Amino acid sequence: MSLPGRTLGVQLTPSVRPRVRPERKQDALVETAWTRVLQRGLVGNRFPDYATWDVSCELQECTMPRNLAIGVLSLCIFAAAALAADDPFIGTWKANMSKSAFSPGPPPTSVTVTIAPNGTNGIKVTVEAMNAKGEKTVNQYSANYDGKEYPFVQTGAGAVSGQTVSLKRMDSHTVERITYLAGKQLMTEQWVVSQDGKARTVTQTGTNAQGQAVQNVIVNDKQ
Repeated sequence: MSLPGRTLGVQLTPSVRPRVRPERKQDALVETAWTRVLQRGLVGNRFPDYATWDVSCELQECTMPRNLAIGVLSLCIFAAAALAADDPFIGTWKANMSKSAFSPGPPPTSVTVTIAPNGTNGIKVTVEAMNAKGEKTVNQYSANYDGKEYPFVQTGAGAVSGQTVSLKRMDSHTVERITYLAGKQLMTEQWVVSQDGKARTVTQTGTNAQGQAVQNVIVNDKQ
C-alpha cells in the first residue's frame, strides 16, 4: 500500500526502523522523518503492511529553508557583481592634476572619488578632496539615475549644508549631475568615461555654493 502524495522510494515496515547514530546530523534527520511517517501512516492504531515512502522528501523539508537562503544570497552577490562589471563608472578614481584645469583657483592638491552600486539603478558616491592648505573636505551622497533630488552631505573645510544632487544617465558612458542649494540649481557636471574605462572626465559649469562662477575640467584615472 502506498501513502497518498508520496513518490515511489524505499519500502519500510514498522519493524524495519532505520539505524540511527545520534552523533550524525543526517541520521537525526532520518529519525525525525521516520517519526513523521509513522504518525502519517497509522490507521486505526495499525500501520499498513508496507509504506512506500521517499526519505528524501522529508529531508528536503528540513533543509529547504537553508538551501533557499544560500541560493538567494548567491543570486544577490552575482547580481551585484554583474552590475559593477557593466557600469564603467563603478570603482575608485583619482584626479590627474596635471591634466585638469580649475577656475577659480587655487586647485585642490588631491581628489579621490569612490563610486559603488546602490540598488539596481543608482550609485553611492564619496569624494575626498584636499585643498592647498592641507584641509580635507568630504562629499557623500546616494542617488538613482532618475533625475530626482537626493541629499548631498558635505563635511570638513568649507562645508555647506542644505545641498542636494540629481543624476541622469545619458548613455552607457555619460552621466549628468546637477547640484542644488535650498532648491536652487547651482552647478551642472557631465561625467564621461572613456571607451577603455581607464579615464573619467568631469566638466563642471555654473556657480559653487559660495556664489563663484565655475568652469572646471577634471580628468580622473581609474585605480
